[in-house]
Amino acid sequence: MLNRNTLYVTLIILAGFLTRLINITQPILEVAGWRQCLTASVARNFYYNGMNIFYPQTLNSGNTEGYLGKCEFNIYPYTVAMLYKLFGIHESLGRLVSIIVFCGGAFFLYKLTRKYAGNTTGLITLLFFRVDRQRRVVELCSNDIMCDTRISCKTSYYLFRITVVVSL
Repeated sequence: MLNRNTLYVTLIILAGFLTRLINITQPILEVAGWRQCLTASVARNFYYNGMNIFYPQTLNSGNTEGYLGKCEFNIYPYTVAMLYKLFGIHESLGRLVSIIVFCGGAFFLYKLTRKYAGNTTGLITLLFFRVDRQRRVVELCSNDIMCDTRISCKTSYYLFRITVVVSL
């Protein structure tokens, strides 16, 4: 049987997952349209031009081959391109990746907050993280900036965990 906190965490994260599925199939031209299109373009080029993660390409490069230099490591578009290989090209797959990473980031944010501030504060933090409207709008953009933020939350959790173990 699940304890009460585990049940609350599960319900809050599940509610966040389900509310983010609303309008998952709408076109990728919302708040930061240029960023969405660039990221989708990189994922599409991985799909069509080979899955070499070290040579990301974009479609808006004129007469050049479209290789991107001096950019972030393209894990997000690469993951989306792998899903394109399995299910075909659907813009909603990129958003689904963002939603799944949101759920993981929310869980690790709760664990990090619970560790240093207690169960109640962890639940309140998780609830605010789940209902933040501004982040919801940016998440719909299906870009990898939000994924980077959530992954850094997970990294912080494990870094603090390792630091505590080493200091003991």
